[in-house]
Parts: sequence; structure tokens; C-alpha cells
Amino acid sequence: MAQETAYQKVNIVDADGNLVSFSGDGGGGGSNASADKQDEQTALLTTIDSNVTTISSALADVAIATKQDEQTGILSLIQDDTSSLTELSEIKNIAIYINSDTANIASQTGIISEKLDDVLTALDNPATETTLLQVRDRLPVSAQLTPAYNSVSNSGTVSAGKTAIAVFNFGANAGTLNGVSFPSGARVGWEATGNNTLAAVTYDATGTTFLISTLG
Repeated sequence: MAQETAYQKVNIVDADGNLVSFSGDGGGGGSNASADKQDEQTALLTTIDSNVTTISSALADVAIATKQDEQTGILSLIQDDTSSLTELSEIKNIAIYINSDTANIASQTGIISEKLDDVLTALDNPATETTLLQVRDRLPVSAQLTPAYNSVSNSGTVSAGKTAIAVFNFGANAGTLNGVSFPSGARVGWEATGNNTLAAVTYDATGTTFLISTLG
């Protein structure tokens, strides 16, 4: 049989020397302490749970922002690719135009080649007497033109077909030329160009004197 250890008995007194007694419900204080501790732990858990919720919400916002950045980057890449596709389309159109223009140039080159072949053929076959006569017959025929010089004091007409006509009123009075008054001292002249000739000219030198010269 084990021997019990003897403990010294201690009496607890207050400041006035009165003996402090304890009730038999000695374990009540410990129960109250445990309850307070549980309340503290419950409050701490509540705080932790609230902080976890806040952190989770913040992480979700960060994830959303990151996703938006990724989507923005993807959209930017798509826009860049779209620009590249537009440039490629323009390049394709230019290539089509170049091909079309090249075909046109080839067609014109073919025509020029045919003309050059004709020239070479003509050089290989010099003109004959017959062809030279044909060319001569198509050239304008030269002729000697006869000048005429007349002094008139009446009315009349210079016939058509002349190459040059000149009129000078050296009389004292006015006359008419093609129905228009032609004063004293006035001069006028016409000359046809190329193979052309002049139309008829009417005059009235009554009461004055016209000097008329013609050619042709």
C-alpha cells in the first residue's frame, strides 16, 4: 500500500485578518474562464472569416482586372491583325492592277511589234516606179499665178478663186466694199492660205477711185 504525502494546511486571510472561506463550488471559476476563452476564440474566428472574405473579394477583383487586361491585349492584337489584313488587301489590289496593266502593255507591245514588222517589210521591198508615180500624183500641183492691177471708178466684182486681193481708195470720196463704206485713203487686203482661195468681193467706186490688185 502506497504511502500518502502529507501537505501543510494553509489558511488564507484578507487584509483585515479575516479568514477567507471557499464554497464547495470550487470549479465554477474555471468554467467561467473557459467560457470567456471560447468567446474570445469565437470572436477571433469571426474576424478571421471576415478578413478571408475581404481577401477573397480582393483576389476576385484582381483576377477580373487581369482578365480584362488580357482581353484588351487580345483585342489589340486582333486590331493589329485587322490592319495587317487591310494592308495585305491593298497590296493584293495593287498586284491585280499591275497584272492588268502588264497585260495591257503586252497588248500594246504586240501592236507596236506588228507595225515594226510592216516597216521592216517595206524596207525590204523598196518603192517601185509605179508607187513613186502614185505618190507624185497625190502631191499638190504647183502653178504660176498671174498678178493683176486695175484702177476703177465704177461698181463691180472681183471674181472668186483669187489667192490674194488688195484694195486702195485713193480718190477724194468714200465708196463701198462688200456693202460697207470704204473711206478715202483706206487700204485693205486678203490672202488665202494653203490650197484655199478667196470668195468674191463686191465694190462700188462711183465718185471716187479704187486701186485693186489681185493674184491668181
